[in-house]
Amino acid sequence: MKSIYSFLILAQGAFFVTAGTCNADNCARAVTGTARGVIFQSSALKWCSSFLQATVIATSTETATEFWGLLTNLAFTPVGGCQTEPQPSDEILWAYNAFNANYFLQVSPSTATLSVGQTVVFTVHGYDGGGQVAPVAVAWFDGLPTNSQGQVVFVATQPGTFRYKATRSDSIRSAAVVITVTA
Repeated sequence: MKSIYSFLILAQGAFFVTAGTCNADNCARAVTGTARGVIFQSSALKWCSSFLQATVIATSTETATEFWGLLTNLAFTPVGGCQTEPQPSDEILWAYNAFNANYFLQVSPSTATLSVGQTVVFTVHGYDGGGQVAPVAVAWFDGLPTNSQGQVVFVATQPGTFRYKATRSDSIRSAAVVITVTA
């Protein structure tokens, strides 16, 4: 499983009451927009007040068995997207086929600065969507598998800025780790 797009979105929004209501709730609310040219569409029509459901992001449309899932800080939200109120420090993830993923991957540290010849150990953690976290063995980072403690050693071989993500076939890949290597 992989993320289709990975970027920061700063959003401001408002709820608007429409003519159609569902027990005084705004049943017909929907969001359509773009972020960096990526089209996304969401709607609360299917479940009324229960969920703001993402139905299309870019070219990925939900199917009968694959849906978009919403996570805050790598845990599924207890309520739908229209009821979720993230805090400024929260990390929000919309993940396609989220309910079939074993883990949502995260790498620590998320940034590193080192000189050519130095090494740094990265640890890949897997979040289960319910708040539980554990190191993940046999995830891939920079072409190398993690060990049983979820660790991989990165060796700085050339100067530059590099971005790597942890991947595993049954999981949602991590956000990019930024590694800066100086001469």
